[in-house]
Amino acid sequence: MKTLEEVKEHFKNAKEVRCLSDSKTINLDLMTDKGIHKYSNRIWFDYLTDDGLNSCMLYDGTALAEIISYKDEYPKVMLVWDYDETLAVERVIHSKYNDFYICLTGISNLKELNKAIGVVYCKHAKDLPTVKEVTLEEVAEKFNVSVENLRIKE
Repeated sequence: MKTLEEVKEHFKNAKEVRCLSDSKTINLDLMTDKGIHKYSNRIWFDYLTDDGLNSCMLYDGTALAEIISYKDEYPKVMLVWDYDETLAVERVIHSKYNDFYICLTGISNLKELNKAIGVVYCKHAKDLPTVKEVTLEEVAEKFNVSVENLRIKE
């Protein structure tokens, strides 16, 4: 059972969450001044929309609501290294402190944040390269040849 303070800490950098109560995605900027609070052994926040006052369940006693996006640029999966960029590895970056990136260990993506087993500090980080997917038809059209006459080298 998580405490109110633990739940507040978990969601402190969240921008949008998927509520446990109704599966709606809600922006936490809509939260009322009441903030995150406990009611009936569950943890909620209230928010205002054109429909009036609504509630979003963040913790039901066993599960936490899913964080859809974060306020800050972190956490984020990036390439990190200390001295030699050719030795860069993918890591989940939790935050940046002074000139160091704080990397979570034991996980490979943002959906596993609560399974991290430790941290390491890295001096350098950069975004993962973007991968463009193309079809053979697109490549053939670009070079003005038929797909049958197209061979792609390794």
